Amino acid sequence: MVRTRTATGYGPRRLAVYLEGLGLELSPHTIPHIVHRKGLVQRKRRRATVHPVLWAREQTEPFALFQADVKDIREKRALGSGLCDHLAEHWLSH
Repeated sequence: MVRTRTATGYGPRRLAVYLEGLGLELSPHTIPHIVHRKGLVQRKRRRATVHPVLWAREQTEPFALFQADVKDIREKRALGSGLCDHLAEHWLSH
């Protein structure tokens, strides 16, 4: 079972199905205990938490975190024809 685990890298459920095909019936709940006992499991390091507020403070460019969606507000009654034409010409054609 240990050699099969190291050769395949399967997890408990997949390894239980694989071993059942070989004639060895083990519960998927038993396999992690055996693997841990044999020292085949290494704990993963936790990633450091990155808070969005700390990242935002590092932004030096003004409006670096500003985003506006103007595709739905291009209405001549609300913006006027001059601004609508400007948006259509410079920003919405890309």
